[in-house]
Amino acid sequence: MQTLKSFLVLLLCLAPCSVFGQSANEFNANLKTGLLFNKDDIHREGGANFVDIKNTLHQSVGGNYTRVTKKGFLLSGGINLGYEWYEANVNYPFNEYGFFPPKILGEQYRFYAVITYADLEANVGYRLKPKGLFTPELRLGGLYHVYLSSKQYDVQASIEKSYIGYMSMNMERYGFFGNLDPKVSGRTLLTYIYLGTGISSKSKKIKRYNIGLQIQRKVESMSQNYFEVKYYNHIDLVQSREVFRGMATTVNLVLGMTF
Repeated sequence: MQTLKSFLVLLLCLAPCSVFGQSANEFNANLKTGLLFNKDDIHREGGANFVDIKNTLHQSVGGNYTRVTKKGFLLSGGINLGYEWYEANVNYPFNEYGFFPPKILGEQYRFYAVITYADLEANVGYRLKPKGLFTPELRLGGLYHVYLSSKQYDVQASIEKSYIGYMSMNMERYGFFGNLDPKVSGRTLLTYIYLGTGISSKSKKIKRYNIGLQIQRKVESMSQNYFEVKYYNHIDLVQSREVFRGMATTVNLVLGMTF
């Protein structure tokens, strides 16, 4: 609820932009493809450096409604539907911690999830006057990011054969992607900056084709992508620990059309 209140406050702050004179209405359809920078979101303790998390992709499609004043100010709101992909491998130090490496690594040494989501979007911006075929613009905004699915990893112990001849716990992991509680949609507030340009169209139905870059990052979360791994040695002592808290730092290529 606090995240939704923050998003509504953002909308109220944006609303005065619609009074900067007369305005025109536009509808935009877009496709976003982005790179999630997950590698910087790992916290390591005890010298651990065993989790190899990938920088992965996310994609969404959506549309928004924009009011454009004669002075070039923009006020926009819309919705996007998409998915996020996460993948990480655990390179457990078997020899260093006193265990025989298994011939085949089990699924406990891997995290993988594809999570669907919806974005409610609001932004303000400024559009420069057309320069030939191009119309540059800058937007600042927020995304109310709602997870629609989840992938849970309950507390799980990994058992391997130790150097001293018996089976022992070498690793313990826990985590989730998307919703922590499957009965409640996870909500996250992100902010972003968009820099792009419109390209004039000769079509009677399409005003412009759009291309730009959007950089976004999480600022508040009630449920976030998270996992942790604890590493034990052959005498059941915790040696190190790694924690991932996804901040959804993303660079997106945005392609679209204005009608």
